Amino acid sequence: MDADEEQFPLGNITNLDEYLDLRPPESEQKKNIERQIDGFFSDKNVQKGMYEKYSDDVKEHFLFLVYERGLTSSKTGKELKIAHRTAYNWFKKAIGDKQFGQNKRKTGRLAILGEEHQHYLKQEYKDSSSATLDQTMESLINAFKDFRNVNEFAQ
Repeated sequence: MDADEEQFPLGNITNLDEYLDLRPPESEQKKNIERQIDGFFSDKNVQKGMYEKYSDDVKEHFLFLVYERGLTSSKTGKELKIAHRTAYNWFKKAIGDKQFGQNKRKTGRLAILGEEHQHYLKQEYKDSSSATLDQTMESLINAFKDFRNVNEFAQ
């Protein structure tokens, strides 16, 4: 068999453009489905979740707008370009924690005088502010039997 004969036109079979032109048209329903699938899986719709770190100034400004201006957390988040969920979490933490955004560890030694000791000293020396430390210590020891003198431990 000779391949160049008119009876076997190989040109029509091997040329893709002509094949596509001669092929019967596809149904509209199939085209719509393909468009929807392409639109769903396109790179435009896929957003990668990147975490953004916000400075303490942004948190302070956020809390200022929420408490001083009375804005909601979502409106404040939109204004400062903060993610909605992040803004809500900051607001939730600020309500539950009075020291939100501040250093939570207290430094230094514990206070020796409690509230009742301080109240007693304010009442006792309200009129005379010229009391000496020795007088104050004696008055505390006499008033509170469980009060321990710190100077005893130092000696």
